[in-house]
Amino acid sequence: MVLELISGLGRTVFKLFQHPSLAIVKAAGLIMKAIIEEGTPEMAKKMQDLALAEGALPRHLHTSLFTASSDNRLLTHRQLSRHLVGRWVTGNPTANALLHRVVPLGLMQYLKSNEKVPEEADRMHVRDN
Repeated sequence: MVLELISGLGRTVFKLFQHPSLAIVKAAGLIMKAIIEEGTPEMAKKMQDLALAEGALPRHLHTSLFTASSDNRLLTHRQLSRHLVGRWVTGNPTANALLHRVVPLGLMQYLKSNEKVPEEADRMHVRDN
């Protein structure tokens, strides 16, 4: 019920990704993650389409690939961006086509490999109040 109400806001949720406070960006990302993972397939599809329409996918792709810092806040933002890019691209042919146009072919082939991903610390400190 709550996820349906929030997903109905659509573009308003994506405006939160442009906020200068990383705490608000993180909160918006966690809400987006919940909508895609726990909502209906229609809600997830709507969020995937809005991620492309609002330019959130390229922005988070840039953050997920090029953030190099020792600051935990920025590393948390990078990890969240990686999760969101994965959720927005999965099962979305338009987003996949965009990735194939933007990312070099060698890297796309590497993404399809069977190699195990190196372990990384989970920086998403989610408080359950």
